[in-house]
Amino acid sequence: MLLASFSIIATLLPLVKSSTVSTTYGDIEGFVASYSGYSNTSFPFKSVSKFLSVPFAAPPVGELRFKAPKPPLAWKPNVLQAKTHGNLCLQNGEFDYWYEMYTQNFSYSEDCLYLDVYTPNVSLSLPVLFYIHGGAYRNGAAVTFPSDILALQGVVVVVIQYRLGPFGFLTTGDSAAPGNFGLLDQVQALKWVKENIEHFGGDPNKVTIFGESAGATSVTLHLLSPLSEGLFQQAIAESGVDLSSFAIQPTSLGLRLAKELARNVDCTTSDHSAMIACMLEKKGSEIQKAAEKVKYPFTDVLMWTPVVDKVFLFDAPRNLREKGEFKKVKLMISFNSHEGGFYVGLTARWTFGMTQSLDNRVSPSFFNEFVTKIAYMYARNSK
Repeated sequence: MLLASFSIIATLLPLVKSSTVSTTYGDIEGFVASYSGYSNTSFPFKSVSKFLSVPFAAPPVGELRFKAPKPPLAWKPNVLQAKTHGNLCLQNGEFDYWYEMYTQNFSYSEDCLYLDVYTPNVSLSLPVLFYIHGGAYRNGAAVTFPSDILALQGVVVVVIQYRLGPFGFLTTGDSAAPGNFGLLDQVQALKWVKENIEHFGGDPNKVTIFGESAGATSVTLHLLSPLSEGLFQQAIAESGVDLSSFAIQPTSLGLRLAKELARNVDCTTSDHSAMIACMLEKKGSEIQKAAEKVKYPFTDVLMWTPVVDKVFLFDAPRNLREKGEFKKVKLMISFNSHEGGFYVGLTARWTFGMTQSLDNRVSPSFFNEFVTKIAYMYARNSK
């Protein structure tokens, strides 16, 4: 019986062998998962080469914290082993249970600027799908987006990570810490794709960026940024655009959050350069714990999000659109079913003080009150 069970499992698991490609920075060894044994599929390809946790930037640690990313260091003549998922970007443990569904061995670290590549054939020149995960700019990881099935359709899929929370979006509103470091990470990843994806069977001139929620607002912010020029040709936004209220935050709010974070780690707030210098001396775990103590009501404007920094983003999205300062590319906008439903109860409780449970539906009076309060909040914030 045990042998029979093992045989059944073995026939369902993909066969694995190694695959090696060359890049600008050195050779990378991944592995091939074969799906040729699945007779009930009609995919044009029958195997996927996976290259996991490939560095696209230097670790943003030490003096590189709160700075734009630097290119990765070469590992030549060594061969980089890219067969397992690496560090997740520092964040709270809210979604540990979700990550554990994909891997039991994960750790959080500032050293997290890695991407995963899924390709059905390293010798071809296929379209590229470049995915930016969501998570309110505070959570998320590449490990939860295995892309074998998508790659079997005949595309090369790249799933990236970028700095989150204060590590990715803290701002002082000036040169001390302009902000948008997480978006600059995304630009650096796109540059890496431009330079290297042909070695993985991808066409660098056929790149479509796509993302969900905060990933979707990121996608459409790239349409407005001069730094992303020429790095992609198409875009797909799922459940969010640059005009969404949660796409960016006022710089004044970002500065207030930065100062509260600084006070939480016993740093000065009177001088921005001194404040950042002090926070550079703190451990990443200290910064993360202190960020989780920053008080901010749950509203449509999120904390630790992009700002108009005059580097990545030169003006508010609406103003740039009205001036015609955006990339003219093919754009698909969509939304996911029940998107944001997870946050309805949090918004009702934290923002409006409505304590009725949402576990088993709500009363008509609760619904009317909630919708009215949401409408007034959006109207007030849009002025």
